Amino acid sequence: MSSSSPTPTRLPLRLLGAAAAFALATGVCIAWLDAPVARALAPWQPWPLWSELLWLLELAGGLTVSRWTYALALPAAALVAYAVPRFRPRAPAFLLLALVHVAAKFSTVEIKEATGRLRPAEWLERGGPMFFVDEGISFPSGHVTHFLSLTLPLLVVAPRLGRALLLVPLLAAMCRVAVNAHFLSDVFGAVVWVSVLTFVMSWALRSWLERVHA
Repeated sequence: MSSSSPTPTRLPLRLLGAAAAFALATGVCIAWLDAPVARALAPWQPWPLWSELLWLLELAGGLTVSRWTYALALPAAALVAYAVPRFRPRAPAFLLLALVHVAAKFSTVEIKEATGRLRPAEWLERGGPMFFVDEGISFPSGHVTHFLSLTLPLLVVAPRLGRALLLVPLLAAMCRVAVNAHFLSDVFGAVVWVSVLTFVMSWALRSWLERVHA
């Protein structure tokens, strides 16, 4: 690996910096941008391509089968990789993917319930507060959390592939905002949380992950 490529010891600090930047963006959006953007999008009929594109992403991301498809498949892959000597050197990579994705899936459900945020269309219909509303589950974006938790850890173990696949959560975020299913801060908040989780998990596994890059 070239010296310019991210490594398990350097990349986590970049992830923490990204989390801080997106946390600031999240706060700015909540304070000043979420409401006007939602109101601006409301009169427009969503482009059908957004729904079709999201369905394709959901198909690739296992969501058309179950929201837990990869949460089950990745831990199984990590166990198989560790059990088979031929694939054991890649077991740390699968373990990182499994830990980040599973943690993101379960914790996002709890955050959604704790924040109780309405989706833009719901908020426009009801008026009143955006947060701490019964049955509000908009923050953070589950779609962005799902796809980013499958792709961001790849920046640690397979940087080139990880950079290319970051297009997937970006497209998912665009699809959800464009149809007023999420506020801007919902998708930015998802980036913050997955960045933090990836930082924590990759730092905890850093000595084992170094073997992948050896």
